[in-house]
Amino acid sequence: MTVPYDIPSREMLLALVNQDNNTSIPMDAVQFGNPALRFGNYNTTVVMSPSTYSNLTGTRPLNYNRLDIEIFLGANPSIFSNDIATSFDLAKAINEEYNLDIREDDIVNEAVIGNIHILRMHENSFAWYGDVLITILSDDVQLSSVIFTSHLSGLSYPS
Repeated sequence: MTVPYDIPSREMLLALVNQDNNTSIPMDAVQFGNPALRFGNYNTTVVMSPSTYSNLTGTRPLNYNRLDIEIFLGANPSIFSNDIATSFDLAKAINEEYNLDIREDDIVNEAVIGNIHILRMHENSFAWYGDVLITILSDDVQLSSVIFTSHLSGLSYPS
């Protein structure tokens, strides 16, 4: 089973905990401290503890790998939209395009000026880290702005 990407990052982390431990701990039974970068086999550590009304006790440090947003979205990602003024707006467009659930607490909100923006993940995101340069294209795109090569190599016969 793979942890789904279309749920909030906190839920992604709990889904990973439940998957790797063959448990079904509900979200309201636990809380997580702030994730911290680490080096070695895992890029993140976080402390899991029971919520106030849980029957669980103690704390448990967890080591895992968050997703690098640049690797996840791939090289030179672009989004088509005419309504992006902030990083929050950009995240909504990314969620629609890639079927994700990146929330406001996962990103650093900044004004989007122009058609190129660096989306920065918040250091306290449970599932994401890093940043990615995104090109924002208006819904009306000139072909010459995306098709640079007009002399094509030709179609090939099957071998």
